[in-house]
Amino acid sequence: MSTSMARLVAFPLGIAALIGCDAFKGVTEPLVSQGIILGVEAPQSDQIDLSGTDFQQGTAASIFLADATSVDDLSNAPIEGATVDIRGPGDMGNVDVPDAGDGLYAVLPTDQTLDYQGNADWTIVAQRDPKSDPGKATIHLPPPADLDIPEQHDQGQPMQLDLSGKGFTSVLVAVIDVESGTVTFDNEPKDIKAIYDMTRGSEEVGDFEIPGTAFPDDQKVYAVGVAGMQHTKAEDLDGLNTLLTSFMAGDMNLYPTTTGTIPTP
Repeated sequence: MSTSMARLVAFPLGIAALIGCDAFKGVTEPLVSQGIILGVEAPQSDQIDLSGTDFQQGTAASIFLADATSVDDLSNAPIEGATVDIRGPGDMGNVDVPDAGDGLYAVLPTDQTLDYQGNADWTIVAQRDPKSDPGKATIHLPPPADLDIPEQHDQGQPMQLDLSGKGFTSVLVAVIDVESGTVTFDNEPKDIKAIYDMTRGSEEVGDFEIPGTAFPDDQKVYAVGVAGMQHTKAEDLDGLNTLLTSFMAGDMNLYPTTTGTIPTP
């Protein structure tokens, strides 16, 4: 073997020794997943009825699978026909996550097969075919954020949320016109790349500003939904690409706020 060839062989072996065989395998594992577990609590006011909207009470899961080795491949190599389930403690058992097409596996709140359990740990298991080893991710379900949302808010003005000191690494926010059910603002990621982008941060989230365009009309009641999210880390993953895979979970509280005048008692 030539000296140059020996160096080429020794280089990856040396890297593997430095970072550990398991870590090296995690970096090169082609099975990639991005996902969200979102619970939505019952609205904190009988003024709010969001049944039939995307933010009705219940628990949803959106899990994307891809065969990818880089960020650029995430949207281009979806895995269909895989087996995905979520496993929880106690009576929860294994919950099947149906294939929704284009690499998405989803549970809807209306399915009523998942029940968000604050401070529980769930395991997401994905197997692309019966002959392959399953990929697993353990995700912690944080409790909902306890926030003070003003009951009255000025039309067209931004709203500041303070999540400092609550241990969340991102926040998912939605504003809904209660009368029409129209979502006037939300930052929920809708595809695998968007979830990847949202879960890159590891620092605790502090302030979040809802834009004034979320409150476009006067004399309206809006539901402000806030879910503080926590992300998985590399050590939470097994059989999945540790650089490109991440999951996030959170529980949403819904608060009423009005752009009208609240009568003085």
